[in-house]
This record gives sequence, C-alpha cells and structure tokens, in this order.
Amino acid sequence: MSFVPLEFVVVGASIAGLTAASILAKAGHDVTVVEKSSRLEEEHRARDGGLRVPPSMTRLLAHAYPEMMKSLDEKWIKCTGNIVKTSHLMGLMRFDPHIMSDLGSDYCLITYYDLCCLLREQCEKLKVRFRYNFAVERVDISDSAPSAVISSAGERIEGDIVVGADGRNSVIRNVVACRAEESDVEDCIEKMRQILFPYMNFSRHSKATSRLDSDQDEEYITDVPSSTLQPSTVEYGPLLTKLFELSSIVHPTIQVVHRLDSFVDTHGKAVVIGDAAHACVNTGSYNAALAMEDAYTLGQLFSKITNRSQIASLFSAYDAIRLDRTRHTELHEMGGFLTAAMPPGPMRDLRDEGMKQTIHLQNAPDEHAEELAAQWSSWIRLFNYDAKDALDEWWLDWGRHYLPLQGAL
Repeated sequence: MSFVPLEFVVVGASIAGLTAASILAKAGHDVTVVEKSSRLEEEHRARDGGLRVPPSMTRLLAHAYPEMMKSLDEKWIKCTGNIVKTSHLMGLMRFDPHIMSDLGSDYCLITYYDLCCLLREQCEKLKVRFRYNFAVERVDISDSAPSAVISSAGERIEGDIVVGADGRNSVIRNVVACRAEESDVEDCIEKMRQILFPYMNFSRHSKATSRLDSDQDEEYITDVPSSTLQPSTVEYGPLLTKLFELSSIVHPTIQVVHRLDSFVDTHGKAVVIGDAAHACVNTGSYNAALAMEDAYTLGQLFSKITNRSQIASLFSAYDAIRLDRTRHTELHEMGGFLTAAMPPGPMRDLRDEGMKQTIHLQNAPDEHAEELAAQWSSWIRLFNYDAKDALDEWWLDWGRHYLPLQGAL
C-alpha cells in the first residue's frame, strides 16, 4: 500500500511548529505554517533568549537532522553541570563524564534564534509554505468539511489536519478535548510566576520567582519597567531587590497550567504540541525538548499513513506515546520550580542545607557513590528518553499489525 499525503496547517513558527513542519514535509505531506508575527518580528523576538538542550533532545536532533549537526556543533555550548548560586555557592551537580558517555549525547546550550534559523532553513529546503502576519482568530472543525484556520483579517486556510504549535496562549487548544481530570500536576501547582532579568550572557536571562498579582497567562517577551514590580519583592530579601535596582526593564511571565487528557480534538482533525500542549516550565530544561519530541513523534507517525481511515489510530498512538512522558517531565520540572520558589522559612532552610550537601558529594564522589546514584536517578530517566525508541516500540507492539488492516478497508 502506498503513502497517502495529507494537507497540514501548522499554527506557529515555534520550535515545535518548525520541527513538525519539516518532519511532515520530509515524509511527503503538504505543509503550510502560519505565524502571527512578521518574519522580521519573529526573528527579532527569537534573538532574546537561550535554550537548554538536554541529552534526550541532543540525541533526537542528531537522528532527525544529521545534516544540521555540523552547524549545531558550531553554535551550541556543551554544559558540564548545574550550579546553584545566590550571593554564594549553594549547590552543585556535575554531569559525570562516564554517565554522559553512556548516554551517548551531551547537555548543551543554544540560542533560540540559532535553532529557529536552522529549523526554518530545513523547512524552506522542503518547500514548506510560510504565511507571516496571519493571526489565527478561530478554527473551524467538523466531521463534514475540511479543517480551517481563520485570521483576524478574515482570511481562511484549509487543510486536513491543524497542528497547534502556537504556545501558551494557544487558539488551537480551545478546540482540543480539554476535560479536567484529577491530576498530580494540579495538586502540585496551578500557575507559575517568574520575572526574567535581562543581562549579557549566553542565555541572556536570569530568572527569579515572584508573586505577581495578575492571573492571566502572560508571555515574557513584553518589556515592563522594573519599578512597577519592585514593591512585590520585599519578602524575597535584599538580593532580589538589588536585581530590580540593576535592571531598568524586566519580563514578567505567568504560565497557567492547562490539564489535557488528550492532545487531540474530538473530531480527530486538530492536535496541540509544544507549549500549547504541556505545562513544562517555560524557562526550564525540558520545554524545548518536549516540543521537539512532540513534533518528531507526530511527523513520524503520519509518515506511515496509507489510508485516511488510519488518522484516528495514529492520533491515539500519539496520545499513548506522549501523555506519560509529558506528565512525568512536567512533575519533575514543577518540583524544581517549587523548590526554587520557596519563601523564607524553615522549609527553605532545609532546602539550602540539602543543596550544600551536594557540594560535598561532588567533591568526594568515590566516598558517596550511593548518594550520587540516588541524586542522578531522576535525571537519568529524563536524559535517557529516546523519542525514536518510544515510537519504534509502539510500532512493533501495535502499529505494524493494526494499521495495515485498517488500510485494507
């Protein structure tokens, strides 16, 4: 049976959107990317910020884009560990060379701009169409007609499937099944509030947690005079107050946690990926990694389609592969966020004491092998995830048996 090409409309020229567009186009699908900003605005915005690239993402990049690796090696910086500092060194975690060697990939840092440019180049080589200044206002989805996105100017673009890669304020998420469920994520935290202080280094951002008054989901790309937020920092002590004094502008961000029990709408014609789909901390270690894993998984699943009747099963596979990975990573990242955001008091004192112990562990690794192994356990599960292996496992267990039968219908 031969491959059946579909028309995809990808909303958002984000890392998730560009990755999905390139993987889908490489498979042979017709892809259009719509972006609310102009290309100049999008490139300007992308210049302000850095990304963490954990080993799971480094490995995926090498597999999905081997032709990009030379350029990536020239642009990213390899990270050798995590350092926690305030006015003094509080905690330390070195990435053990033996463990990293066993993982087969590095932890790196790269600017958002550099990665977006490389992904956009891949899309352009594959003849992906781009429509800038196309702000999606609504989505029309039904069983009886093609899916369509409609801009604020009234322009309409139709396709078989709409991919929402439009970030935390996603329009596409509104049409996805959004039934609330009992969730550890809900128990953990409902809103994440941060303030980003620009400064000149690789990532161009320092971050601090704060209690902002607004309950809206706000992006961090907006500049706000630091003086407007200074009164809310009193309880966080002199160090945070000093950061406000040194910065003329800050980027306040409020990230609302959206709980989805499926990433696909009830008609099977729209799917959300990246920040539109999950609640990973947007300045954390895994938001970009999850976005790329989402996009890769979606693109590779639909590279196997031989009959339109398989669409629902491919979307079911997407949920089955991605939901557990997303939940586990969200909880890990939110745990780190809550640990960093502790207000002064006994719990923060215990946290600080625990962080100090990491310095002693790292300085005498042979004497503290068991403690270091426990410290590494949760990190290794996240670092060692392989999106390709997860997809291959599903295909061997289910796909190769079930999808050919559907295609014969």
